[in-house]
Amino acid sequence: MKRRDFLSLRSSDDQQIVMLSCQRLFVGYHDARNQMAYAGSSQSCSDEDWWSGEPPLAMEAQGVSQLFTELKEEIEQADVLVLEDREWMQDEDFSIQLKQLLDQFRAHGGEVRYSTRNSKTNTEEAN
Repeated sequence: MKRRDFLSLRSSDDQQIVMLSCQRLFVGYHDARNQMAYAGSSQSCSDEDWWSGEPPLAMEAQGVSQLFTELKEEIEQADVLVLEDREWMQDEDFSIQLKQLLDQFRAHGGEVRYSTRNSKTNTEEAN
């Protein structure tokens, strides 16, 4: 998953605004965790495996720390970061990682805004 899958950029009143979907970021976070676990497993492939001789799965395992480091680099030029889909922050480990990112963003003078989207009307409210 690429960072652009959960980030969207826009400008408003001379401000660079980044919209961050917590839902999409969580999916990327979950994938990164699972890929690292799979890459670290000691499973081996043999000709008797169910895929009948297919080569082993080649995956670039992007770790969670690398995911958030790259995300930090993407948003550091922004003035405002708007979080969407905050209900996806229920996972404790994910929430800790995201809150650290938000703290770093604020420390460099960035403003964090929270948005809720009403899926019935597709409108946004600033919180």
